[in-house]
Amino acid sequence: MERTKKGSLKKTVITGLALLAVIVMVSGEKPGRESRENGSFASQDDGRTLNAIGIEQRLIATRADTGGYFDVLEGVWAPGGVFGMHTHDYDEFYYIAEGDIIVDYGDRTVNASVGSFFFFPKGQAHLMKNPSSTVPLKVIIFFAPAFGDGYDKIMDGLEQMSTDDPDYGAKVGELMENTGKTHVIQ
Repeated sequence: MERTKKGSLKKTVITGLALLAVIVMVSGEKPGRESRENGSFASQDDGRTLNAIGIEQRLIATRADTGGYFDVLEGVWAPGGVFGMHTHDYDEFYYIAEGDIIVDYGDRTVNASVGSFFFFPKGQAHLMKNPSSTVPLKVIIFFAPAFGDGYDKIMDGLEQMSTDDPDYGAKVGELMENTGKTHVIQ
């Protein structure tokens, strides 16, 4: 059965709303965020931001917000940006919010666009890249359970590093391995 644009848009909207509902249902109260009983709401202006490792990042929800269940990160890859082959000690979910993506995992290469969803189970090697030379790629990422020691700890470490350091790549790899339980595959 052929998917229509209307059906595809409806599925994209429903998926986005479902992801937002999960965030609202499990997030704890956090200063600067609108709260209501056992939930919270983070606007597009909330969350810690950092531009590092070639990705503009916004940490939307941390392990502290979700009781350790997951972290939520918005990542924006510049045109042509790549995050090389790696694995995690936890599951990872990607929702493509803007742009196109090429993902290599297992023995597959998938070209996908807005509304697409990926699931990488613990230990699954994967690589993501933005194939466009002009358009950024925006991805909403869920790490479950929460990213290693928490993605906020990764941001702390990245903020202390300088891209001018000749050992920057090695130091990022060490930080990801030790704190993020992410294993870069050379």
